Order: sequence, then C-alpha cells, then structure tokens
Amino acid sequence: MEALALITGRPLLGKKVETPLRVWIWNLEDPLDELQRRIQAICEHFDISAADISDRLYVDSGRIQGLCIAETSNRGKTTIMRPVVDALIAELQHRQIDLLIVDPFVSSHAVPENDNPSMDKVAKEWGKIADATNCAVHLIHHTRKLGSDSEVTAESSRGGKALTDAARVVRAINRMSPEEATNFGVSNHRSFFKVFDDKSNMAPPPDISDWYQQVNVILPNGDHVGVVERWFPPDSFAGVSVEHLRQVQNRVAKGDYRENVQASDWVGSLVADVLSIDATSPSGRHRLKRLIAKWIENGALKLERATDDKRRERTLDLPGKSG
Repeated sequence: MEALALITGRPLLGKKVETPLRVWIWNLEDPLDELQRRIQAICEHFDISAADISDRLYVDSGRIQGLCIAETSNRGKTTIMRPVVDALIAELQHRQIDLLIVDPFVSSHAVPENDNPSMDKVAKEWGKIADATNCAVHLIHHTRKLGSDSEVTAESSRGGKALTDAARVVRAINRMSPEEATNFGVSNHRSFFKVFDDKSNMAPPPDISDWYQQVNVILPNGDHVGVVERWFPPDSFAGVSVEHLRQVQNRVAKGDYRENVQASDWVGSLVADVLSIDATSPSGRHRLKRLIAKWIENGALKLERATDDKRRERTLDLPGKSG
C-alpha cells in the first residue's frame, strides 16, 4: 500500500508524496500471484492505472527467487554473502530504485536472531547497501510472542536488539484494542490498526499515532482482498462551538461540579446535557472526558480543591477564561 503511494506520487495514506519514486518489493514468503492480487486490489480501490505506475514498480517473490545476504556456519562464524550483495547493489543501481522493501527480514539471512554481534553485522550490511545505492531499505520485521494486551514497541522486535539499534527509523504497528474501539464507537476493532514511529534518529518523535482501516475489495474474478486506507478517530470537538462552551461555563458557575467521573455531580453530565451526548455510552463518556480535559488544559475550565460539609476534600470544576 505504502509502495503504491510512493510510486504514484499520490497521498493514498494521507501522507504527502513530493514526487513519484521507484520501488522494489521483494516478498520472501508469499507467492507472486498473491502479491499481484494485492496490487490489483489497491489499484481497483484507488483508481490507479498502469500509466500511474509506469515502470516504477518491481515485484519479486521468494518462492521464485530467494535472497540471503549472510549466513552463520556450524562453527558460529557469520559471513556476508558478497556475491549476493554485489549483485543486489548492481541491480538496485541499474533500476535506479529509491526504496527496497524486504519482507520479512528474517528470510533475508541465515543468522541466529539472538546473536547480537552477528545481527549487527547483517544490519550494518543493509546500511552499506543503502549507502552504496542511495536507496532507502525498509525491512519488515516480526515481533516476539506477546500477550494479547501488550503494546508493540521497538523493544518488542524478535531476536536481539542489534537490528533496531542500527535502524534509523522503527515503526511499530498495533491492532486497535477492544477498549479503543469502545472509546471510538467502532464495532469491529480487528479492522483497524495504528502505526507510530518508536525510534527516529533524524526527526522528533510524533505525539500521536496514525490510524488505518482495512476494507474489503472484490476483484473482477470475485476474490476478496483487504486494502488499507487512512482512518481518523472521531474528533471530540466536532460540532462544539464557543456558545456551547459559554453555556457550560455559565452552568458550572451556578453549582458545584466534580471532575471525578464517578461522582454523582460529575461535570461531564452537565456537558453531556449541553451537547446532547449520551453520557451512559462508553464512547460518549470517553468523548466527554477528552472535552473536559482539553478545556481544563486551555483554561476554559479550572480546578479548585475544597472541603465539603463532611470535611472530605473535593476537586471542583469552576468556569475559567471565556471562550
């Protein structure tokens, strides 16, 4: 999907592409006909023509042509397969490739994954290939086995840390959790996933994740293929006006309201009434909490600690600066 965006120069995933690039996809696991089906589905979904792709896409399958740039002998010595590397460099230069995608990384070598010195050697060889060809190299790497509720990060990568340490950018992919789906009001969380840069040596880390949705595309032959498209979580402030905020502030000024969502006099109930939000639904409560937190952050509401008639400390919501 990302490859087609770069090849066509179109922001298919919501990211600006400065100019069309030349991409080589080398999938070392899947058969060529499966890769072709995925590409066809993307083209059908986004109305991409052969002219849009031109001669900028190259696709290889490991079922037909493998790729192994290093191996470790029975005695534990790791050797770079120089003829393979030299041939790869020559082909990258000949095709003037801008991006090489290798999927999965584990199939591009025959080195023990937990052997950090050997993995460092392999990772740095990929860096040398990138330097020699002025080509970006995208290595798709698996994670180790994690619990169902564990968040994938750069530290979750399978094997030793040498690969992620050597990488310039590490992007982590996580499926939407049931809790996130509830908060967003999404029925099928398995169709959504998020991506974030967990390591970036050349840019500051982003403060948010990019979300994507997998949609079903039916090919002319009746095959169903999943295609990824950009997805944006609901905007908590959609439809919220300055007048709404003023109504909230005016009503807050006339009573005692709590920040605590468990309190019977939770300020969120007031906000829900003003904005016609269902405070009993999980997604509604999530939205209310985000609205209140943002208003407190920007000073539209303020907190004050006080003691009630039973001498219990309470945190009250008070009107802040005018919207």
